[in-house]
Amino acid sequence: MIRNIRKIYLRDIKAIFKHKAALLTLTALCILPSLYTLVNVGAIWNPYSTQETERIPVAVVNQDKGANFNGEQLNFGKQVIKSLKSNKKIGWRFVDSATAERKLKQGKYYAEIVLPKDFSSKLTSIASNNPQKANVTFKTNTKNSPMGVKITETAAQSLVTEIKKKFVFQINETIFSYLNNAGNKLSNKQANILQLKDLIIALNDGMTLATGSLSAINDTANGMTTALSQLKVVNQAAQGNNSLQEIADGNTGTLQNTRQSLNSASKTVKDNLSQINQRQARVDGLVSQLNSALKQRNQSRISSLSQAAKSEVDIIKSQTKILAAFLSAFDSNNSQIKSLTNQLNSATGRLSSESSALRSLQASTNGSAASISSAVDRVISSNQQVRRQLNNSITGSLNSASGAIDSMVANAIDSSQKASSILGSVNRVKQLNDNAIDSAISGNKLIANSTNKLAKQLDAYKGDIATISNKLKLTSNGDIAEILSILQSNPKLLAGDLTTLFNVKSESIYRVATFGEAFAPSYMALSVWVGCTMLIAVLKTTVPKRRRFRQVSRHEEYFGKMLLFWTLSLIQTFIIITSTILVLHVHVANVFVVYLVGMFVSLTFSTMIYTAASLLGNLGTALMVMLVALQLAGSGAMYPVQLNPLIFRIIQPLFPFTYGVGAFREAIGGINIQSLGVDFFFLTFMSAVAILLGSILKIRIKRVSDKLNKAFKETGIGE
Repeated sequence: MIRNIRKIYLRDIKAIFKHKAALLTLTALCILPSLYTLVNVGAIWNPYSTQETERIPVAVVNQDKGANFNGEQLNFGKQVIKSLKSNKKIGWRFVDSATAERKLKQGKYYAEIVLPKDFSSKLTSIASNNPQKANVTFKTNTKNSPMGVKITETAAQSLVTEIKKKFVFQINETIFSYLNNAGNKLSNKQANILQLKDLIIALNDGMTLATGSLSAINDTANGMTTALSQLKVVNQAAQGNNSLQEIADGNTGTLQNTRQSLNSASKTVKDNLSQINQRQARVDGLVSQLNSALKQRNQSRISSLSQAAKSEVDIIKSQTKILAAFLSAFDSNNSQIKSLTNQLNSATGRLSSESSALRSLQASTNGSAASISSAVDRVISSNQQVRRQLNNSITGSLNSASGAIDSMVANAIDSSQKASSILGSVNRVKQLNDNAIDSAISGNKLIANSTNKLAKQLDAYKGDIATISNKLKLTSNGDIAEILSILQSNPKLLAGDLTTLFNVKSESIYRVATFGEAFAPSYMALSVWVGCTMLIAVLKTTVPKRRRFRQVSRHEEYFGKMLLFWTLSLIQTFIIITSTILVLHVHVANVFVVYLVGMFVSLTFSTMIYTAASLLGNLGTALMVMLVALQLAGSGAMYPVQLNPLIFRIIQPLFPFTYGVGAFREAIGGINIQSLGVDFFFLTFMSAVAILLGSILKIRIKRVSDKLNKAFKETGIGE
């Protein structure tokens, strides 16, 4: 069985690459589903951003005639227009009523906002005997783009809310200024007004105590900070002496160890000079061979010998340079050490000259015999100078320098021991810990800063509260008009508080930055399904009627062809995911997981669609196309499932889209292991059920479906 399944699968793969038409067609079929995601997600990527909404035209018509309020002429319609002109949330068009109506019907405007003639008069009617709400008319062309209408509605509502805040502030400010004239009309609010009166008086009575306490706390904290800072200085001095004692005690042992190391280093210097002399001997031999090669006029031999000699010279130069640097760092003032350092530096310079002479010899090997001979002579001369420098001067200087090193270390040890004796008597104050003092200082600074800020905030309102409180104390609880007259002394403060009772802070637990990213999982799952239906529409689910496939069973045919559909669907899914990430730059919480999800979704969708088409033929393909519409509406892929009719909410767990879209959402937005595990389980379960049904019903249902397909073909209206 496995052999025939493999034979069917390999036959299909070979046929694809053998025929260009098949390869071209299937290449297109693998790429086209990804366009579904790219086009749709790209189109709705961030429709509510200002850059997008400012291109959507919305007409604004101002018919407001204004109103007189307590002797002051107000026109809130003009204020709206002024606010809108500086607002770029949407493409406002300020036109007359006739133009707005005409272009709205033509579809050139998505919406129209009308400020009626009585807009200002109704806004100011709040202080009259007959208060009325002002209306703002919002008209939309509902047959135009639904998304465009929704965008304008949302943006306009947001803007109207902001404008309303401004109106409420301005009106409240004015109304509170004239509340004393309307006191007799507010007797039904007497209990609330008296409660506000008592609250203001109590707040003022406690203000002196509160600010005085804050001032005392602030002064105490600042005083503690100063005292602790001074204590820290004393403690650091004591701790420093103790540290010096420990350092001095440690230095004695350290310098004794250093003396041994330096004695060893002195021996190492001698050993290095011995190695240098050995290398110099090799250079001498190479130079001698150069002279012989010159006499033989063997240019290639001269070139190789000069190269070898130059390598040795460069090594010797590095060694002398390092030794000179070490001795100079150790003590550049001691005459014996300084003499050895100078000798090494001189040798380094002569070695550089010799290296340059060897380099010139290499360059002249292709020249005349005279030029080669002259170059060799320069090499011999330079080498002799280096040999004399190394053998005579440096060795003598090293013997003197070794004694100077030992003497210097002995003096340093003696000095350290004397310092340790002196510092031993100073070690007294070490009980306090710097970290503890720092923590105390930081705590007192925090207390001082906090109390200072709070005191300043109370002082900012202290004057107004005291003035209002003192006046309220002199009024009777029965005189509501007088109480309201006092409250109007600071109308801006009261009006502002009424317009902004609270702020809303929005937080997202997962990173899905745009509207398009939120819809990407739905369109990715939809693209995989569409890709599978495209494969079913083009490819056959049966093997060709040839001699070598006549003995193939229905089950072998079912599994052999399914392998091809799996392969192509996986390729489609890989292209869909990759293009979504690279082209649309959709943020993915975990790249590996999103491809793993794609594999599960691809295998599940392709198994179900292929099984339906394999068992029912064209009818199965049609059912799978119809299932797309059902799943989009009922799986929660586009809208919350709670908005669907009851029947869809009941069958929603049976849709593969439910788990495919859910798994993609986990991989893109943020992974919840439990949710992802449930999605993987049901996708696997659905695949297993589809395969089980296909293997059981392939023989029984196939006979019936074949007869139906044959009869349908005989009608001449389909295949």
